[in-house]
Amino acid sequence: ERAEYYRETAALELAGGGFMDFKRLADRIDAKLDSTVITDAAQVQETTAFIQQALTEVTWLPQVFRDILAGKTYLPRRKLRAGLLRPEQGFMGTGRYRQHFFGTTDVPRLISGFIREKMRYSRSKSLNRQAVH
Repeated sequence: ERAEYYRETAALELAGGGFMDFKRLADRIDAKLDSTVITDAAQVQETTAFIQQALTEVTWLPQVFRDILAGKTYLPRRKLRAGLLRPEQGFMGTGRYRQHFFGTTDVPRLISGFIREKMRYSRSKSLNRQAVH
């Protein structure tokens, strides 16, 4: 049930900690969902439109999420690509969102961290670890 799900996940926060702009948005959406009668098709449609509108209105939502809202149903195979790193449009977002989740991290430092993680968790490394154990 939805209420149980919320009880279980209430203490969880995003990786960067509680982002108040996100919390305000989530609270608006949750209030709308709570007042929706799910057996009423018209209310469900209206709630869906409300949520889509609420998400498109926020200025801090990164472009990759906007693409999904616009109907994109998949993410590119290559996880690291130039479009993701574009200033003001990439997944790092802008303004308070970027400051909250990425602080003063710049793109070169982000790329080097991505490469380190990719090497650490690559398939060949995983196979080597499995062979040792």
